[in-house]
Amino acid sequence: MIVRLATRADYPAWAEMRRKLWPDEDAVELETELTEVTAMDPPYTGFVAERDGALIGFIEVWVRGYAEGAPAGPAAYVEGKWVEPGHRRTGIATALIRKAEEWARGQGFSWL
Repeated sequence: MIVRLATRADYPAWAEMRRKLWPDEDAVELETELTEVTAMDPPYTGFVAERDGALIGFIEVWVRGYAEGAPAGPAAYVEGKWVEPGHRRTGIATALIRKAEEWARGQGFSWL
């Protein structure tokens, strides 16, 4: 299993996992939204977990103006995280969180 930065080629599978996480949202909008949010400044960043060529999880991180429980000011924030049910409890969510923490540190944040 690898955890890597999501690419445009991942959008369909990433969007499908987003639909599972947020089932009340419009499926087409969830995919279209990826193009919009990843172009923002600061960018909305996604990492995907891949096993045997298939995406099995994701985490989305962003910079918010504040985060509950964090010191005042901008903060790195986990917007969403998903692991396919058949792959849960195998360390994938932990690997995704670690990648988000690494990203946050690289952005100069000490809170996530």
